[in-house]
Amino acid sequence: MEAASRTGSMDSHMTLVVSSKALPTQCRYYLLCRSGLRRHVQIIRVDPATGALKFTQTYGRDMFPTEAQALEFLRHEGPHQILASGSHVLGYVVVAHTGMLLLAEKTRVAATLPGNHHVKAVVTSKWHKIPLQPAMQPGGQGQALDPEAAMSPSQRDEYYRS
Repeated sequence: MEAASRTGSMDSHMTLVVSSKALPTQCRYYLLCRSGLRRHVQIIRVDPATGALKFTQTYGRDMFPTEAQALEFLRHEGPHQILASGSHVLGYVVVAHTGMLLLAEKTRVAATLPGNHHVKAVVTSKWHKIPLQPAMQPGGQGQALDPEAAMSPSQRDEYYRS
């Protein structure tokens, strides 16, 4: 655990989870988000057909006091596995039949602003692929793009304020 987490600072945490039933086509992807500004964990669902991110702001369905309670709720969806975790979501895009999530895996404080606000630099980030169900996805222009082409290495010295 990093020193910043031990001191009780307002760090964010993101966890990518996959829940699967008997068939691989029934996999469901979720992003568990704990914002440094909120006290609860949010479950954001990835629509398996379109890749749209879904959140209803309903306590007990997609908002929970702790990550452990959110994971316990997801156990009802079937067995689940944590695929990745990071401190911030840097981006999300749907290309062809793939959702791609860019997570900041490691950050460092680059500067401290008045009021103890931190500007953080992204040290490492990684793209995570979320396969979508193409049979259910509506056809349209731009569907032939290659997901690999959109996953170029992230730029260094990326900054954000938390």
